[in-house]
Amino acid sequence: MRFVVASDGGADGTDRALDELARSLPVVRLPRTTRRGYAGSVRAGLTYAETPLVLAMDADGQCDPRDGACMLARAVRDGADLVVGRRRSRRDPVGRRWLSSAFRVLHRLAFGRTVQDPSSPLVVLRGPVIPTVCGPEPHLPAGLWWEIAARAKAASLHVVEVDVTHRARLAGGSRAIVPSALPSLVWMHATGLRRLRRELARR
Repeated sequence: MRFVVASDGGADGTDRALDELARSLPVVRLPRTTRRGYAGSVRAGLTYAETPLVLAMDADGQCDPRDGACMLARAVRDGADLVVGRRRSRRDPVGRRWLSSAFRVLHRLAFGRTVQDPSSPLVVLRGPVIPTVCGPEPHLPAGLWWEIAARAKAASLHVVEVDVTHRARLAGGSRAIVPSALPSLVWMHATGLRRLRRELARR
């Protein structure tokens, strides 16, 4: 087992914490020359792993690692290509949950029902399907898990959902959605959905 960490170079002390962890744990830090953004960082970690099973989770403390262990066991037992952690009681701010619900409507209009919680950042993936669900470049740079859910459905992959715990962030606030950038984010997601739907339709 090893921990592949794809930090995007923030100034919040993450790099120092990783240096400390690497002294006692098998931590692999991916080299970074430019800012990759969320989707680019996660894709880099997934494609680097090259293992039969990969557990992906955000490092903000909202995911419970014990759920990840259960999901890995479920992937082995069921032979699933993806196991998605379904957050039954989300601890995100109301505004973030509202935006997620609104985007879910657009996502279902574009691709039909994929999974109940397509934005969940706690996912187990079988190594060989990672190139299929990641694609060459993300169409949804701030919504990678939504894109992976759509690609998994288009490829008729075996997807299993399990209920998981969702906790409040350990510290700080999310910078994924900045109010001043909301109009451009909505436009970027809408055009990204259109491009992704067009790509998957061609297949």
